[in-house]
Amino acid sequence: MMWSQDRVAGGVLLLVSIVVVIASWQLPETAAADVMGPKMYPMTLACILAGFSIALMLARPRAGGAKVTRELLAHSFLPIVGLLALYVALIPWLGFVVSTLGLLLTCFRLKGERRWGLNVTVALGSTLTIYLLFAFLLNVPLKLLPSF
Repeated sequence: MMWSQDRVAGGVLLLVSIVVVIASWQLPETAAADVMGPKMYPMTLACILAGFSIALMLARPRAGGAKVTRELLAHSFLPIVGLLALYVALIPWLGFVVSTLGLLLTCFRLKGERRWGLNVTVALGSTLTIYLLFAFLLNVPLKLLPSF
């Protein structure tokens, strides 16, 4: 079996999903009224990630796929990792909507999309959809806007 970039990425993501399952399993039980408990949500996401990782590893390699280069790492991957860290740090102060809009708009620009109207529409729609999903379907409270 040839080790393509997809298989390596699938293996790394499978390891991440295993770590998340182990970490989730160690979460303490709470007395909250939540039927699923604190473990179910991260474990479910980790199992979904594991399934996709295995599918990625078993898929037939693509011909002419993207090559990982230093330029790609320096101008795309590493800035996005930094933006994600900044996003996590800013959510408590700026709130979910402002932080997520900023993250998405910046990532769209980094990936080369220059149409501001499209960027704002997709970022705003995605942000509001995610907020509504978490707030009303999953009962996860998110700080909506900044409270200066």
